[in-house]
Amino acid sequence: MSEQNDSADNPTHGSAPAPSGSPANPPRRRRSAVLTCVLIAGGLMLAAALALGLVVVVIAPRLQIASACPPASPLATAPAPVVNGATTETEIIGADLSISLTQQTFALSPDGKRTAFAAPQDNCVVVVVDGQTDGPYTGVVMKDGTVRMIFSPDSRHMAYMADEPAGSVVVVDGQVQGPYQAVGPDSLVFSPDSQQYAYTAILGSQFFEVVNGQRGQVYEAADNPHFSPDSGHLAFAARKGGQWLVVRDGQEGTAYDDVYLAGAPFSPDSQHLAYRAMQAGKAMLVLDGKTSTLYDGIAQTTITFSPDSQHVAFVAQLGAQWMSVLDGKDSQLYERIGGQSFSPDSQHFAFLAQAGTDSLIVRDGVEGKHYTSTGSDPPVFSPDSQHLAYAAIQDNKYRVVVDELEGKPYDALGQGSLHFSGGGPSVTYQAVLGSQWYVEVGEQEDGPYDSEGAPVYSPDGRAMAFTAAKGQATFVVSNGQPQSRYDAVGQPTFSSDGKHMGYAARRGSQFFAVIDGQQGLPYDHIVGPSDGVVRFGPDNSYHFLAERGNAFMLVTGTVR
Repeated sequence: MSEQNDSADNPTHGSAPAPSGSPANPPRRRRSAVLTCVLIAGGLMLAAALALGLVVVVIAPRLQIASACPPASPLATAPAPVVNGATTETEIIGADLSISLTQQTFALSPDGKRTAFAAPQDNCVVVVVDGQTDGPYTGVVMKDGTVRMIFSPDSRHMAYMADEPAGSVVVVDGQVQGPYQAVGPDSLVFSPDSQQYAYTAILGSQFFEVVNGQRGQVYEAADNPHFSPDSGHLAFAARKGGQWLVVRDGQEGTAYDDVYLAGAPFSPDSQHLAYRAMQAGKAMLVLDGKTSTLYDGIAQTTITFSPDSQHVAFVAQLGAQWMSVLDGKDSQLYERIGGQSFSPDSQHFAFLAQAGTDSLIVRDGVEGKHYTSTGSDPPVFSPDSQHLAYAAIQDNKYRVVVDELEGKPYDALGQGSLHFSGGGPSVTYQAVLGSQWYVEVGEQEDGPYDSEGAPVYSPDGRAMAFTAAKGQATFVVSNGQPQSRYDAVGQPTFSSDGKHMGYAARRGSQFFAVIDGQQGLPYDHIVGPSDGVVRFGPDNSYHFLAERGNAFMLVTGTVR
């Protein structure tokens, strides 16, 4: 069962859950550390730049190549797009193929139609967006080895962070903002409706949020901004007079010793805001400005709204024990609380718990059967909210339990793979028996395979695909049907309506995009993120990035 006391006290720094028995509310690691420059290794970009003989200084979280830059060299004129079979190939000018063919340097818009990448030029860095060069810059801001270039959800806007000799800048649609002393590398964000953007900046000892290019109130420190789902509200945590408070739509809330805004602090309907606060060593939930009962700790990432926004739950600590708190009502105390879930209709609530040495599920306040363990994944409700599934371990065997009925025993289950495949009790999940992998789909067992990738589901949840290997061959299995065999295949992606699927594949030295089972033209490389290289647009189009010879290109096609 997963550990609930995830004590990462800084939302801009990911950290592992606290070990068993550690406090839920450790001393704050100052959020300003996110803007502190320290030397780090620069990974692939650093190695590639050194291979080219460039002088590189990487300062977290930046790729920094020079202290001053000459004017950017003009890019060559891009050739006209070429129709090649069923696809159109548009060459991308300015890419350094010795460095740039990695997911660390390229960004593809959500609709797959726009590109952006960073590449060295004259000992500096330029950013090329849709064939237009920005810069040069002395460096570009990175996180986890990835250049931070982001497109808005509607793909119309693009932003990134870079360094100039005078300081850090933010570039939005080609317009430079700053310079600042630093910019929070995680802070740059577009609103869900793509009409607004915000980020955290620092000048001297002053922190402030910049919203749509306008600087806000100055604070001693500030955290990342959060837009509400309807884009109508903005909230962030800030320090003032040595204490922390939450600022919502420009209005300061009550000051506390510490506050923590989770990744999604607003309710789904955008009307409510919840966060954890600390005062005099005690933790409380603050919901729309009203405080809860005091606890010894609150597992900060467990604050969860129901889908209808009418309920809120979190995990709290009293002494050495834990409880689930739903709408201000405490459950009984347990040694541990694991994952928790609301049903889609918001009428049911379930969580995993440890009582003594046993693990169990609690649904709507009623305890289920005791097991040795209930795994690390939260319980899963069916789309119609009538059925509940979770993983259980007993006698060293793993089973999926649906409505308290135990499934077939296995040696292991695929983490995060449990999924309801329809409105009824039919579930899909990965399982291991001996050295062989299977996928259970309702009463059908698909396999065996030597290995499997994590299942990928279409947006409507009705289609499922995964990568598999058998012998020397790898392939994609779509809705139970193995597709063509290759030397390697990438993770599949679905179109928004779930009717189309695409992935990258390699046979020998040639790469292909496979769309709806049809293999496309060969390329020297196909580039993209690990979660799938093919992007589907809303107009039945698909897009991916590829290399052939000395040309790097955006390839576009239309599904039939």
